Amino acid sequence: MPKVIFLPAGTQVEVDAGEDILRAAAKADVHVNASCGGEGTCGKCKVKVGGQRVETGSTARLTEEEIAKGYVLACKTPVFRDLKIAIPVESELVAKGRSKIKTLTSSIDSWNAQLAALEFDPPVVKKYFALPEPSLSDSVSDMTRISRLLRRELDVDEVKIDLDTVKRVPDIVRRSRWRITVTALREADHCRVIAIEPGDTTKKYYALAVDIGTTTCAAQIIDLNARQ
Repeated sequence: MPKVIFLPAGTQVEVDAGEDILRAAAKADVHVNASCGGEGTCGKCKVKVGGQRVETGSTARLTEEEIAKGYVLACKTPVFRDLKIAIPVESELVAKGRSKIKTLTSSIDSWNAQLAALEFDPPVVKKYFALPEPSLSDSVSDMTRISRLLRRELDVDEVKIDLDTVKRVPDIVRRSRWRITVTALREADHCRVIAIEPGDTTKKYYALAVDIGTTTCAAQIIDLNARQ
């Protein structure tokens, strides 16, 4: 197994061949900045490899001068032989009297295991309904029809909807021949109707996840149907 020595502390660790430097640092409890979690997008995990050139997967965030001096991105550089790695001052976050802070990737595997065990249950849902048409024996309002179906499907006590949406409901349900898709936000014992669309639009079920950090903002569109 190749050995990695992290300077200036001189911390040593053995890793499996092909393991990247960032994970090696995590294993050795050596902190390396990695705001993007090892995706190679932030460029903050740059380290200097001493004495030899190594293969690396990406240099997009490095200047030509840094590359010439032996800098690489720790998250994109695998370890195949013994290496000495110098950690730049800006990549160290060691406070006096405190232990080193582990890199973000030190717990990625355990997080993935925990996430896999979580039940996927987004608060916003889309439901397709074929509404029963009004009749002499069932002459309730359009919103009452929608509300009672939502209460049953989502197991809530109350359905809330804004006035502007209520005004559009009669036209929508009749244009779509009583077939509609309702988007609702579940809140404790009630739900709030966000949108009512004609026809079945449940295949278009997306969410936007945004992470606003101190130095990096990240956003990702998620297909909620793919996570069911």
